[in-house]
Amino acid sequence: MFPDDTDALGRFEFLATLIAIGNEPAVRAGDTNSLIAHIASRRSHLLVLADCLGLYAGLSSALFSARLDAFIGATAEHDSHFKPENLNLLLSLQCGNPMPPFQFLQSGQLDKQMVFLPAWQSTFHLVHAALRGRARRRMSGATLATPPGFSTLRHCLTDVLLDFTGVELAADQAALDFIFFTKDATMEAQSACALVAKEVRAALGA
Repeated sequence: MFPDDTDALGRFEFLATLIAIGNEPAVRAGDTNSLIAHIASRRSHLLVLADCLGLYAGLSSALFSARLDAFIGATAEHDSHFKPENLNLLLSLQCGNPMPPFQFLQSGQLDKQMVFLPAWQSTFHLVHAALRGRARRRMSGATLATPPGFSTLRHCLTDVLLDFTGVELAADQAALDFIFFTKDATMEAQSACALVAKEVRAALGA
């Protein structure tokens, strides 16, 4: 496991929180059981996305699904995760500005338009981390399967994040950023990053 893999798994887990937040009535009511049920209702879509991300990163999709199940189990035991102050902090962290946390949720109301930003940032960093992990495996000489086209990745993200239309396009931005990022790679990493960038260009067109 590389640090990039840890980042990708953490960002994937955060998608479950975004799914829960999409159930605005349950967020306003502070109904943890309904929020967890809302996540569970999209578990099949999350697992399809896990398969897709696993192919991009060169990781077993079981790592993503295990992270998801552990998160659901932990939040079911400790409902503090969905308290407004915790959600505001988590969402602010995704934007890189944790202190003071932006009030995405305040007085029982959710600013859904503003939640789009952390949703976009989280999706961007999820895909970017997966691509960095793939480059690290290329450096180690690993044989990796050809990743699916970005149209497939976008479709998976759309199914998961139904409440945040347009967030799936963050995947394309992450891909373009990675392609430019290869120019700044170390000498040791340049050939591996260039190979992954070539794969990403092909995937973007597929």
